[in-house]
Amino acid sequence: MKKLALLFLGTYIIFACSCDKDEQIFDESIYYNNDTDCNTVQSGTCCDIDGRILVNQNTSYTYNHNNNYDATSIEWIIISGDITLIEGQNTNLAKFHFGNNFVSGEIKAISNNMNSTQNCVDVISINLIN
Repeated sequence: MKKLALLFLGTYIIFACSCDKDEQIFDESIYYNNDTDCNTVQSGTCCDIDGRILVNQNTSYTYNHNNNYDATSIEWIIISGDITLIEGQNTNLAKFHFGNNFVSGEIKAISNNMNSTQNCVDVISINLIN
C-alpha cells in the first residue's frame, strides 16, 4: 500500500509539474494605429498622431504628434466622444482620459511652426475595446 501511495504521489507530481499553461500570445499592436511614420516621407508636409485606436473606458492614454518639420505648437482638439484632455496642450505629447460613457470618438491635432508657414492637421479615430 505504501508503494502504491508513493507511485500515485510521484505520478501526480510529474503531471502537475509538466503541464504547460497554454498562454495565448497577445499582440498589443492591434490596439495602435498603423500609419506610416513621418520619418519615411520624402517630400511635403507630414503629421501623424500615434497612439491607441482601441481603448478601455475610464482609462487614460498618451498620444504623440509626429511631424517632419519644426512644429513649435500643437493644438489638441477633441472632436467627439467622452474624452478629456488631461495634459499636454501645445506640446507633442498629450494625455487623454476616456470616460465611463466612451464608445467612440476622434482627436485632432493641429501643428504650426513659428512663422505659421507650415500647418498640418491629423485626426485619429478611437473605439472602445469589445
